[in-house]
Amino acid sequence: MNRIQLDISGIEAVIFDMNGTMIDDMGFHKKAWREYFKSMGVELTDEDFKWKISGANNSKIFENILGHKLTPEEVKKYGNEKEDWISNLVLPFSPVCYWLRFHLKK
Repeated sequence: MNRIQLDISGIEAVIFDMNGTMIDDMGFHKKAWREYFKSMGVELTDEDFKWKISGANNSKIFENILGHKLTPEEVKKYGNEKEDWISNLVLPFSPVCYWLRFHLKK
């Protein structure tokens, strides 16, 4: 396989839309939310996902599933943890996204 070398030293910012454009990741999000909440002792059904997660922001999702509001700090912490779950599921299937995440984050 040929490798492409890119000089990204002059790049100051990159904006891209991954969700549904670079990859169809809805199945990964569903699995990540299920696994994440399962690690917290909460089992999600398809109905839970449809009515309590789909289209909602993290603050509302956690409130819907856990049954109470979280502090902004908790929402950020839990949201970051969930993003780690989705990254671990998606990145192995998308070499471009993997490269972008680990090389452009520097």
